[in-house]
Amino acid sequence: MAAPNFNAEKAAMALVDALLTTDIAAAEKWEVSRRTILNWRKRLDTDPEFSRLFQEKRAAVEKEWADELPAAIRASVDFIKRSAQSTNVSDPDMLHSMAGALKILTETAAMRQLLDARLAPQARPNGTGDRKVGPSGSGSER
Repeated sequence: MAAPNFNAEKAAMALVDALLTTDIAAAEKWEVSRRTILNWRKRLDTDPEFSRLFQEKRAAVEKEWADELPAAIRASVDFIKRSAQSTNVSDPDMLHSMAGALKILTETAAMRQLLDARLAPQARPNGTGDRKVGPSGSGSER
């Protein structure tokens, strides 16, 4: 039986926020204690309905983020290209900034390849992916 003050929607969103930030940041945002975040996370293992709700909220947030990412990357690359073409190449600060931007772009490309390789098994229609996804594997230890 659910606790009288348990708000499953709030708890699920707080746990999603904790995945994306930290337990402390999520606790502050949702005006609960870090202990409450930990208790809600533990509840994922024993409350199937809450676990289902959490997985739905998590999937929705991840999809939203993933849908926005390509456009943000394209806009960033476009900005960097325009900046590189209109800059004073003898300005050491600008050269340092462009080198940093290039480093970030190459790291982003490498991370995308890594994520594509790791997530490919999960996308198989028969569910033969080898990565464990579930309440116990969803928690943040922060």
